[in-house]
Amino acid sequence: MLNTSLSSYWLLLCIILGLGYAYLLYTAQKQPWSSKWKWLLFSIRGIAVAAITFLFLEPFVNQTSTEVESRKLVFLWDDSESAKLALGNEVVEKEWKELHELADEVAEQKKVELQWKNLANKPIENPDSVPTEAALTPLRQSLDAIASGDQSNSIAEVVLISDGIYNRGASPDYYAYPFKVSTIGLGDSTEKKDVSIASLKYNKVVYQGNKFPMLVEIAHQGFENESIQVVLKNNGEILNQKTIKINSQDITNQVSFLVEANSEGYQQYEIQLNSTSEEFNKANNSRTAFVNIVEGKKKIVLLAAAPHPDIKAIKKSIERNENYELILAIDQVSAYKADDYDLAILFHLPNRKNVFQNEIKQLYNANTSIWFVVGNGGIDIAEFNMLNEGVQLNPWQEVDEANIYYNNDFNAFDLDRESIPNLDELPPASMPFIEHRINPKAETLFYKRVGRVKTQQPISVFYEDGDYKESTLLLEGFWNWRLVEYLQTEEYKLFDDWVGKTVRWLTTKNNKSQLEVYSIKESYASFEQVSLAVETYNEVYQEIFGKKINLNISGSDSTYQFSFTTDRLTPNFEIGTLPEGKYVFEASATINGKSFVDKGQFVVSGNNFEELNLLANFGMLERLADKNEGRFFHYQNTSELLDYLVQNDYPQILKSKNKTVPLTNNYWLYVIILILIFMEWFLRRYFGSY
Repeated sequence: MLNTSLSSYWLLLCIILGLGYAYLLYTAQKQPWSSKWKWLLFSIRGIAVAAITFLFLEPFVNQTSTEVESRKLVFLWDDSESAKLALGNEVVEKEWKELHELADEVAEQKKVELQWKNLANKPIENPDSVPTEAALTPLRQSLDAIASGDQSNSIAEVVLISDGIYNRGASPDYYAYPFKVSTIGLGDSTEKKDVSIASLKYNKVVYQGNKFPMLVEIAHQGFENESIQVVLKNNGEILNQKTIKINSQDITNQVSFLVEANSEGYQQYEIQLNSTSEEFNKANNSRTAFVNIVEGKKKIVLLAAAPHPDIKAIKKSIERNENYELILAIDQVSAYKADDYDLAILFHLPNRKNVFQNEIKQLYNANTSIWFVVGNGGIDIAEFNMLNEGVQLNPWQEVDEANIYYNNDFNAFDLDRESIPNLDELPPASMPFIEHRINPKAETLFYKRVGRVKTQQPISVFYEDGDYKESTLLLEGFWNWRLVEYLQTEEYKLFDDWVGKTVRWLTTKNNKSQLEVYSIKESYASFEQVSLAVETYNEVYQEIFGKKINLNISGSDSTYQFSFTTDRLTPNFEIGTLPEGKYVFEASATINGKSFVDKGQFVVSGNNFEELNLLANFGMLERLADKNEGRFFHYQNTSELLDYLVQNDYPQILKSKNKTVPLTNNYWLYVIILILIFMEWFLRRYFGSY
């Protein structure tokens, strides 16, 4: 359909202009041609002028085209090792080859687009090699990733080839997907004689000189009325051992050890099961625990004028770290206990009722780090401004329901980069509609976001001066962030990372060294990349780069040496994967002629998740297929799968696209106009006129 960017009434003006121009040229003057030729020339000139003026209206044509898109059939291969460990390489490789032949035949018969993917949702590009690269089995996350990536709903069916054993995330059989899911059970579901450590429970952080329990839960199959020896070792030395007799009526048995925390630092403990009988899988007979033995807890006091759900959210996050001891002092609920605190959290304090006024002054005079959590009302502005050195507030009457966004220029610490996008999914919270003045030495972690508008109003401010540190949070009602995050991700990663690192920054004494090196995580799995953060400073403690760092890392069996230069773009030093064990590192650098050394430690836990359980869970695969309108097949019956896929109807997808084509971009229109003008010129010359 022909349209113009201006009103169609302008087309009438184009016709009038064309006719008017032709009238003045061919009727107002006497010409040397007959009436027949006059009207022909009149028509040519009128049409040409009308066409030229019509182009100024920016005419365009709407075109509709239809595309046919084939449906997709995705084969999702469980590339963990458990199936190969249970069945052997030959069986798995044979099944891999047969399924590829079957898939190619289905693609040819049904005219569907075939895709092979692994658990990481990446294409499998080499059909000649069986992939077994996954260290964990996140079946639900893999299916979720396929569903979220299918924006056009082009996937007709996913065929999951797995033993049904998952060791990360929730069971996928509780969820329905926008496509059919059929499953192929590749594994051994026959129960065999085996004894294993089902779980090992212990405190990951223990205080030196205390005793802590280690609870071993032992599962068994076919070991009824037999004796099992449970051995506890520390760095290869036997600390304790117990012998238990498996009761035929018990599914699991428990053994507990009481261990004394003597040496400071990470200690490696190993639980070993010894039996005299042959068993199917001995890889699950041992587990290693790494316990961080620390000198003492950091003491934190939270002062509040009244109970509030935000207090509970803060309390839950802080108590997840056993390095902290949190004491609540809530007016008329729990009393304040005088002590040497590392951090004081003033929740909606100081207020106009002078709650805990003397205690707050004592904490401030003791140079205790303070975290101000400012509510929507009741704050004594004058007293607050006397105590707070980072933020000065003005009185306010109104509050906003708004969101926050992360300040990428914040330098005090880094939040988990994978979790930061989740800030956009958090519900709005109450924030004072306020004018305030920020100390130039302060840094802002979060700013206010109203709808899609990112303001420059600070919400979370951090300030330090010498050994004194403080933080100010202008926010109320953030307790539901923790709940919403769990509903969306089944963990509290973002919220606890924010609260935990805020508390850690406030309770850590300033390091005056010009070299800081620390591990990004305290504990890594053996398949994870070990990463160290490296920071170098000048005499006024401004971060600098380009300094050479010498790094020595020592484990129980090996030593690694590295030399590298700090870089603004890649501030962290990636070491790579390391074997299981505890490691200490020492970094040294020369800055402006002075030598600096920093030390630290981390642990690498063994990755034998795939070896712990080799009993296939075909029941879960059947439930998953049934919930998503698919079917379950045993790996020995792939011919039935071929019949099922060939009989399925996978209709093609028709997609309509509307396209706007400007006529001014089409050369043929200009050619026609030039032909008309040339014809007029030729005829006028032919009849002896110009």
